[in-house]
Amino acid sequence: MSFFSRFSKKKNHERVLFIDIGSGAVSTALVAFGDSRPHVLGHIEEYVTVTEHSSLVDVQKHMLSALKTALSRTQKLHLASPDRISVCLGAPWYMSQVRKAHMSRPTNFVVTQSMLDDMIAREIQAFESEVVLNTHGTDFQLRQIEARTLAVDVNGYSAHNPIGVSAQEISLTLYAGVAQESVLEAIENVVFHAYPARAISFSSFLAVAYYVSRICFPHEENALLVDIGGEVTDVSVIRDGVLSQSLTFHMGSNSVMRSLSKALNRSLAESASLWRLSVECKTDGAVAKTCDQTLMKARQEWIRHFHAVLATMLGSAPAPKTVIVSVEKDATAWFTETISKDFAPHTLHVLSAGLLHGSITFNTEVPRDPSLLMEIIGAGYLRRNTSMVQ
Repeated sequence: MSFFSRFSKKKNHERVLFIDIGSGAVSTALVAFGDSRPHVLGHIEEYVTVTEHSSLVDVQKHMLSALKTALSRTQKLHLASPDRISVCLGAPWYMSQVRKAHMSRPTNFVVTQSMLDDMIAREIQAFESEVVLNTHGTDFQLRQIEARTLAVDVNGYSAHNPIGVSAQEISLTLYAGVAQESVLEAIENVVFHAYPARAISFSSFLAVAYYVSRICFPHEENALLVDIGGEVTDVSVIRDGVLSQSLTFHMGSNSVMRSLSKALNRSLAESASLWRLSVECKTDGAVAKTCDQTLMKARQEWIRHFHAVLATMLGSAPAPKTVIVSVEKDATAWFTETISKDFAPHTLHVLSAGLLHGSITFNTEVPRDPSLLMEIIGAGYLRRNTSMVQ
């Protein structure tokens, strides 16, 4: 049975517009699901204008502008209209947490779906209250975008499907995702303007990256999952195959590019080219010296943030020796070299377009965007498996 066969059987012919909203760019992909592999009909990417002095309000304004432009460009591809729309949010547009829920009774009880739903609902409510408290948002309205059960233990033992089982205690490991209501409404307004009366679903990129990493590297039970975006880096810990912790720091590929642009007094586009040439040792003279010095400083700053996040999450516990990296193609070599030199993992995997594209087909000249590939692959899995206990 193919990976997507169960997904496609739910609705044999469906067109889905995937929208990836990250910290540095907005991307779209129109995908046709049918009787075989998903087929990407078209793809658009629009960068979000961010400076080192941009506030979150400024970034949101530019993100919505990029979304509007990306959707307009998507319509100009003159492709078939989508049946529904799937929006995947990257940091900082959502907040997530892995939570533990526990219930025990002095005598045996039969586990029911409603019992599990109640446990999950209480954890979501508690998480939302913590977010509001931590952000000092008295009028900070949130919307749940995800609640996925990662693991279930009954009487101390792992259980794939506990419903109907007799137990004295049950524990759930739950991934919860929420987003600010005003941000979601603003996104919906822009999308509905371009594509009225379409169903819109939201998910988080961390959930997608986690599930796809488990599909691609099922034997890596303990690993760091590192997603490097344009403006931020997400670092997550996978223990015994289960997502356990995640933290974000504000430095990504665009941060490095802006530093290089400032040092060289060149445009961002020129700096991006010189960054690639520097990694390939194809620069010389004063430009090579400036690139080397600036990139070394950026490397030290990124790795300092990386180690600080690991210390916060792990304390004195040793870090997993496997690292799974998600990063845009042009920055892959530099960041993987940075991690290999300064962290020295035993194993380093990259969730690259080359690794993922075999599950999907493409129209001619459609680029292979790793983030969107993960979202398309993850969509089938997440749609089938809202909770592992169902």
